[in-house]
Amino acid sequence: MNTLTVKLRDNGLLRSFLLIVAIIGSSYILGRFALNPGMTRLLLFTVFFLIAMSLSLRNPIFVLYSLLLYLPLMGFFRRLLIPYAGWSGFDPLVVLAPSVVLLLGSYWVYKTYVGREPIEADTRIFKLIRILLLLSFLQVFNPLQGSLMVGLGGMIFYIVPLTWMLMGRLYVNERWIKRILATIVIMGVISLLYSLKQVHLGFFSFEEAWIEISGYAALMVGQNSRGFSFFTSAAEYAQYILLGGVICWVALLKAKAQWKVVAALLLPLFSYALMMTGSRTPVIMFILALAIITVVNARTNKTRILLTGLVAVAVVIAYQYIINIDAGENELIARQVNGLANPMDEEHSTLGLHWEYFSSGMRNGLTNPIGSGLGSTTLAGMKFSDGSSNSEVDISNMFTSTGLFGGILYMMIVFHVMRLAYHHCRHNSVNLCVFGILLATLGTWLIGGNYTTVAIVWLCIGYLDRQSARESSAAREEGRM
Repeated sequence: MNTLTVKLRDNGLLRSFLLIVAIIGSSYILGRFALNPGMTRLLLFTVFFLIAMSLSLRNPIFVLYSLLLYLPLMGFFRRLLIPYAGWSGFDPLVVLAPSVVLLLGSYWVYKTYVGREPIEADTRIFKLIRILLLLSFLQVFNPLQGSLMVGLGGMIFYIVPLTWMLMGRLYVNERWIKRILATIVIMGVISLLYSLKQVHLGFFSFEEAWIEISGYAALMVGQNSRGFSFFTSAAEYAQYILLGGVICWVALLKAKAQWKVVAALLLPLFSYALMMTGSRTPVIMFILALAIITVVNARTNKTRILLTGLVAVAVVIAYQYIINIDAGENELIARQVNGLANPMDEEHSTLGLHWEYFSSGMRNGLTNPIGSGLGSTTLAGMKFSDGSSNSEVDISNMFTSTGLFGGILYMMIVFHVMRLAYHHCRHNSVNLCVFGILLATLGTWLIGGNYTTVAIVWLCIGYLDRQSARESSAAREEGRM
């Protein structure tokens, strides 16, 4: 222990003096920020980050839960500040949650690799995650992506989600995961109602200002605008209500009677809201997830075989119903119907375009096996470099960003996670929800820009991994007795 540390520990007067200086200095800096409207975002970031930092050691799960409440509302807060603080391409509020999560992750890294504390309940998945974290960190410095800022920006979209997995392992138990799942449904209902207000009644002035400033071309479908609710984008909003719908379906299958009634009332609302997003992929993933969840929930193999046939018929009927909907003048519904009815028609469907993006990303991993850099497939690549190579699918993005080894490593992680989720999904309703969430978001676990849903996915993976490790350990202990 050095001399300064000893003096600080033993000298109460010196500690008090330094604390007073820190408070006065912080107050002065925050006061200067408050006088400048352009610094409002930085002021809010500083205040919230300091609060989170002060709570992170004593109550980390409360901090994480608060972030899960903040992330869906982040886009709304950013847009709300436009009339007062203007708009900034680099908004400190975007890096608030990543900064806090990385701070919490750094505590574990210090204790594990500096303090030499053993890793409790280590698993194959967690080992693969740690290797991918190391590889991703090295790719931050890949010169092929352009400037270092591209790599640092890429950390938000790749390293931070993997750190959420660590948070799930360390802090999330069954009580908290139930609370998180309930929150998703509640926030989902509120957000979809607000989105429907945007679609049918129009946007507030600060939202219209954001649409104009950001040049959000993908928002318009003919003369209709997609709703984006409180989120940073329409895509993130669609993913979030997709999760809410999946959770409601599981509740309909496994919950108590009163919650089955609630779920039955909410499911049509989530389904309609998904159709009104104008995005076909969430609708398809929703139907597939519900079908698979229904089958795997059966207790016997005979029942599963029977349900497979019945569900297949139900999916065909649902598909026929959707493609025969009379959209009228609603161009959002018309886009859904035309695209689903004509999946190979380039005039109505973007399936071919998405396949080309995916194929190109996979080829990049083969032609450039060392990778193009962590930020090359993210928004950071668009902001700080010549452009982004985003293929809109996380697996192909990983092949592009981290190269052949990173892409294969990520595929192994996805395989082992899905196998684990399937193996445990019939244990209880929580595990079935986690399986449904992972299934419905497959291909988007590491898609930059879906800040909220990516955090939820990896938090669930961390919870599932730790829970399965504890169950395996308990089974081994019973076997020895």
